[in-house]
Amino acid sequence: MNCGLLPARPNRRLRNLAVSGSSFGSRIAWFLSLTAFGGFGLPGQSEEPGRPEAKPSHVGRPLPDYVTGDECLFCHRQDIGPGWRVNEHQTTLRPIESDENVAAGLRRHPELGRLARHVDFILGDRSRIRLLKRSERYGRLEMLSALLRPGNDPGALLVDNETPFIWDREVFGRQCAGCHATATDSRTQEFAATGIDCYACHGVVDLRHANDSSLVHLAKKRRDSPELIAATCGQCHVRTGKSRTSGLSYANNHVVGDDLFADFAVDLSPAALQAQPPRERHILANLRDIRDRKTTTTCLTCHNVHRGDAKKHRRAPSSEFCLICHQTGEGSPLTYDRRVKRHPLCGY
Repeated sequence: MNCGLLPARPNRRLRNLAVSGSSFGSRIAWFLSLTAFGGFGLPGQSEEPGRPEAKPSHVGRPLPDYVTGDECLFCHRQDIGPGWRVNEHQTTLRPIESDENVAAGLRRHPELGRLARHVDFILGDRSRIRLLKRSERYGRLEMLSALLRPGNDPGALLVDNETPFIWDREVFGRQCAGCHATATDSRTQEFAATGIDCYACHGVVDLRHANDSSLVHLAKKRRDSPELIAATCGQCHVRTGKSRTSGLSYANNHVVGDDLFADFAVDLSPAALQAQPPRERHILANLRDIRDRKTTTTCLTCHNVHRGDAKKHRRAPSSEFCLICHQTGEGSPLTYDRRVKRHPLCGY
């Protein structure tokens, strides 16, 4: 799965999984010690009768050891492996050499060319990208102070030229690492792997799932609640939230199954939703409706994460929720509202 592990001091979450550093038997023993978590709430949601008194939380606590994506692919190499290599979650933070257009444009650019040899990673979407390099500190990246547009033409590569170009050592850890890297510790802002690994969405995996896949969060046989799915996707895709304890724009050491919204504050008021562009508003509206028990529709109803497509979305019936992103006149078909406002946090 080429998660782009940073070459630095051994990571507590990865040391037991080093292929060359431990025997197969010791890894199996460690796997058998894993446990799964469950239960959480949405903002403003009351407790249900019969639910556990205490919900799991890793706020302010060390993140658990977890099974890495490379280990997962031992069994899932046929069904997940081929597509995951180019999946947008996996490539959200990707090596510079994976995009020859950007790499070539960078080398030819009259001002950025001198920095090209230092760049290790690209961050961003098709319209805006940032450039990063490995830091001397473990689990940290430095971000270049320039917002770029991908393309072959060197003259069109630079969008926002902040003079002078500097490598910022803090901004990626403060604003980006929680969603563009895996197992980010809010206290140190250090992460274990670049990109989104299986752990980010499936949590701590019990090895017994080989015989009972319902032990894994978001498995088809598990039938997870809309609340858990909303929290799992919302930990990154809700870009208007903030951690109450760390003050960061991403959740404090969230692990799937934890009570995300006990620490991650999100404004779901009508005014807050109306202030957002359609792409953000439809996520927040879905979160609100799940909280209020008005819908069981979730992100996974329309999106297939592993395949990276939203074909099921095209079969969705027309509803008021659709009109957040689509417009229609009387007797006219739905048309997509293409107005896109770049988010102040991410720049895209």
